[in-house]
Amino acid sequence: MSYIIGCDAHKHYSQFVVCEGDQTRCKQVRVEHERGAIRDFLSEFPEGTPVALESIGNWYWIVEEIEQAGCKALLTHPGKAKAMMGNVNKTDKLDARGLTTLLRNGTLPTVWIAPSEVRDGRELPRTRMALCKIRVALKNRIHATLAKYNLSLPTQSDIFAPKWSGQLNQVIEQLPSETQKLPAAGIRASRRRAGSNSGYGRADERTDLVDSRNAAVENDSRCGRYSRDCHWHRGWSH
Repeated sequence: MSYIIGCDAHKHYSQFVVCEGDQTRCKQVRVEHERGAIRDFLSEFPEGTPVALESIGNWYWIVEEIEQAGCKALLTHPGKAKAMMGNVNKTDKLDARGLTTLLRNGTLPTVWIAPSEVRDGRELPRTRMALCKIRVALKNRIHATLAKYNLSLPTQSDIFAPKWSGQLNQVIEQLPSETQKLPAAGIRASRRRAGSNSGYGRADERTDLVDSRNAAVENDSRCGRYSRDCHWHRGWSH
């Protein structure tokens, strides 16, 4: 007996539709996301059974368990599959059933699944790129804050270079007391690289990024409270 399977995956569970060879009998199965649960469920089916899986953010481990069960994972292009299914109502069961229909008709829009070692290797540059974006955002935030108060350093080069650290600290001290907190917390992370060429970067660099983020959140929360208080007083003034 041959089977085709569609899987609509979510963060905490996956909805499976299993259709037998004649495609007249299908059953819906919900599998909670626990390590080994999907592998145990799919191990009941013959080796090489195709499983259509919609591409989502957490598909890595789901594909691994499909492959460990001996089934063939087919990663689906979500945008194209949605247009081809044409469901007016979007539910887990309808999406999973739509994937099996496309798979049965031979029109399933699949994308390439990189091998496991390639997927793991890609996470290193992806993480470094994400940390670099945070570093650039912190630098831009500090530049913008200094510009608001017409403060600058006598240089056209990188003001976050070690040789300018003393003057940069003196300029930051000229800011209002509340405004000083974000540059002071972000200055260390802005000076350093987001990660080494080998990957993630050092622990103290990651700590600096977290401290900077917390300072920004604290400052923004104060601004939010101030705005709400002003709005409340304006309401009474009317």
